Amino acid sequence: MKKTLLAILILLAWGIKGFAQEYSPKDSLHIWETRAAKKDIAATVQLYQYYADLISSGEDEIVKQFIKYTYMLDELDDEYILLETFIAIPYMVAVTCLEDSPYAKKDIEKGMRYLLFAADHGNTNAQYMLGDIYYYGQYEQKKDWKESTKWYLVASEFGHSTAMLKLGWAYQNGDGIAKNHEEALRWFTKSAELGNNYSAYYLFQCYYDGLDGFYKDMTKARYWLRKAVELGNEDAIQFQKEHNF
Repeated sequence: MKKTLLAILILLAWGIKGFAQEYSPKDSLHIWETRAAKKDIAATVQLYQYYADLISSGEDEIVKQFIKYTYMLDELDDEYILLETFIAIPYMVAVTCLEDSPYAKKDIEKGMRYLLFAADHGNTNAQYMLGDIYYYGQYEQKKDWKESTKWYLVASEFGHSTAMLKLGWAYQNGDGIAKNHEEALRWFTKSAELGNNYSAYYLFQCYYDGLDGFYKDMTKARYWLRKAVELGNEDAIQFQKEHNF
């Protein structure tokens, strides 16, 4: 397996360098597509990345091509060698399998298997998604707040700011873990400091209203409101306009 992985990395280094030299939008796409059709790993990776960079456009053709090359990468190696190298692939396969999509057949068993694989190998989006799945009981999984909190904690430790917010709520409410105001505050604050505007606005609400475990503190409330405004939180912007706080 190590020899195979080394061969893949060498091929990638050669392939991507070659593409960089050849690049021009139409010509390169044709070259990549021709090579990918012959199961060229480097070309398939390049196409995956190309469409990943465009996916935010939401255009049907872009989405179709992105999913196409995601699956092509997945199918290139049955033992997950590629998936270990490109850990975003199993996460995207999982999302595609779990969600209703006109581009791929729904397969919850496969989706959960790939999601767990991605999470176990450090993909923070997969870890966060598992936290949500077990918290809400989605995709035929039973609600399990303890399991949910476990995944929020893992994702938080790897720097996922929204997972930090959810973990803070878990500590604040005692969802799957013992209530702990200090830990709740620590994770809310860390999330906000990483630029999560929802966490900043929530901290404002906590200090402004004196929510569970917090005491009213207008100085801190004002600080976090301004921070939330700076980060673009629409509720914070509206509150500041209406109350001149």
